[in-house]
Amino acid sequence: MSADYRGPYIIRDPESEATDDAEAWVAPEPAEEVIVADVLAATDLDREAVEPLSDYVDFDALDALLSGESDAESLAFEVDGHEVTVTADGGVTVESA
Repeated sequence: MSADYRGPYIIRDPESEATDDAEAWVAPEPAEEVIVADVLAATDLDREAVEPLSDYVDFDALDALLSGESDAESLAFEVDGHEVTVTADGGVTVESA
């Protein structure tokens, strides 16, 4: 991801991360990085099969969802036989389609 990334960001729930300090500040992460990492962790796909993520999801719709500008509660799309769902609160689930 380049320093001039302008896409949506996700702030992960610190309770879901293994940290010693639950009160620690959590940095927002580029949504594309979070989604790709979650897809790779849940599947046997390699990074080249998943990127660019824009081949699979409409980033304008993703940005609207994560910024609260959409009435939708989630956005689902398929990546090589796996259903990826992103929720308005930044949650990402990956299931076999």
